[in-house]
Amino acid sequence: MTYTIDDVIAKMTTQELEQALDTALEDVDSRLVWRLIDEIERRDHDRSL
Repeated sequence: MTYTIDDVIAKMTTQELEQALDTALEDVDSRLVWRLIDEIERRDHDRSL
């Protein structure tokens, strides 16, 4: 079975997302950085509703 980044991100906790973001920033993988930021913001927004 093949997993997409979205599949993996959907299963991650917010803490894991933030750690992945730190790692992605160090590695300068901009697509991953923006995808992680989008997911963290979406979860923050969902939590505030």
